[in-house]
Amino acid sequence: MTFAREEAADDLFREAFAKPDAGPRLRAIEAAALLADAEIVRLIARGLDDKEVGVQKAAIEALRFNEHKKSLDELHARAKKKAAKEDLPVYATLLRAIGQHGSPTSLEILSDNPWSTPDAQVIEAKILGLSRIRTKEALKALTDLIAGTNPGEAGE
Repeated sequence: MTFAREEAADDLFREAFAKPDAGPRLRAIEAAALLADAEIVRLIARGLDDKEVGVQKAAIEALRFNEHKKSLDELHARAKKKAAKEDLPVYATLLRAIGQHGSPTSLEILSDNPWSTPDAQVIEAKILGLSRIRTKEALKALTDLIAGTNPGEAGE
């Protein structure tokens, strides 16, 4: 991204996040969603901690389909926060976004104590996410999840 575009995006997000209305924040995230740039990803990720659920979901969806490698890093960072699990539908959306990337680096998050949040949407998101990761470890975690055991417990 050129310096001028980065500066324009920074100004757009600064103005949008300074307003109490969620509309400008949603529009800023949607406008930047497909720009695969580290700085843009950082700006979009601000929405992950927004007080408005709609803004959180927009940021998650933007990062879900953004092809920059930092997008997944931002999703991982959010998933590791305790607050991420407070709203289960949003958490399920977050897990689906992580799974969309199909990265083996997501294995720990997607297989982390699957029954600690026995919500159907969360379990489904974990199953779908694990099924997109094409490794033996992911297959093992997936079969453990389906069998109703925590990863590593089966056969012990």
